[in-house]
Amino acid sequence: MIQVRNFAIIFLLAAFTAQVAPFQAREADAGTRKSRIADEDKVAARKENPPTESGGAYARRALPTTGPAGDTAFMPSFGKIAAVFQVGSEEDRLGVIRTSDNRVPFGMYYGPSSFVFDAAGTLYVVDCRNYRVSVFDPENKYSFVKSISYFTDRDHKSFVNDVAVDRGGSVYLADSANRNILKFSALGLPEAVIGAPAPPAFKGLSQPGEIAVDAKGNIYVRDFGADAVFVFAPDGKFAGELKMNTALYFNSKNMRYMIEYHADSESWKIFEETEKGETQRMIYEISREAKEQNVQIIGIDSNDDIYLKTFRSGAIGITKITADGKPVSTFAAHNQPDFDTTRYFFVDPKRRAVFAVRYNGRGVEIDELTAK
Repeated sequence: MIQVRNFAIIFLLAAFTAQVAPFQAREADAGTRKSRIADEDKVAARKENPPTESGGAYARRALPTTGPAGDTAFMPSFGKIAAVFQVGSEEDRLGVIRTSDNRVPFGMYYGPSSFVFDAAGTLYVVDCRNYRVSVFDPENKYSFVKSISYFTDRDHKSFVNDVAVDRGGSVYLADSANRNILKFSALGLPEAVIGAPAPPAFKGLSQPGEIAVDAKGNIYVRDFGADAVFVFAPDGKFAGELKMNTALYFNSKNMRYMIEYHADSESWKIFEETEKGETQRMIYEISREAKEQNVQIIGIDSNDDIYLKTFRSGAIGITKITADGKPVSTFAAHNQPDFDTTRYFFVDPKRRAVFAVRYNGRGVEIDELTAK
């Protein structure tokens, strides 16, 4: 059921577009966590050793949001560089606030933790180090639109893993530190907190890591602590539970897909799934080529085409298939498994394009991938 916080916290949450003040960096255990199964790598942290930086010392100058990326770029790019954001704490930039000893900590979960396009093609980015969601307009060179601050408690211990946007523009955040889902209006005003226990059917959220909203306003939360996907009605009431391997993307019929690994055939099979979680026809199969290989659905576009990410050490690729399982095109992606998390590869459903994000502690680069 929905629990609305007291007035003091509501007022603090309503600091719409307020710039976040520097704070003492929290010690994170991201370096010790390992990638889990396909659906679980959303909240998996990067490996302890960061990728080697190139380009020499960080030049402290303004970077363009489009075009040449300067010394912040990752080379080579796997497609067209859509946008580059300099690390910093300005309201109109992605970035991290520096630690007390003036260092920018490595690790994507200190900075941008999730990227998602809404149905209209607007980009929402969780800038979790600054406790805000930054919104950008790709139609205008990724210009800054607004930000939503989400302080959730006096000690600022929130850790937002993912963001979702419904058809009305309301924004939902998965906060694993406070074990709840925050809902904001399209204007950025706090509306509700979702995920309270509803015994005996629902004991509450444990580790919410991925979130989505379907065409009817139902809210889906992948809970890695409970190893399940929980469903909440538009009013926030608990509405049921789905299998962990259910993909949280929806086609024009409001149906989902589910991935199953079959040991007998050594392959992953993609099944269509109804709103109620009933498995329908198999539409696609991917053979296993390496022990560490895994498969994940990263989005569905406005044509109902499905984007599958296949990844293993040193090799990440994306295949676009139709709703009937016919391959359409393939894309090469960056070969840095350290950054291999769910929404660092994401789909713009309106433009029917797929993107990858790279981050090296100095800047954030968004690449629009090109088909092979």
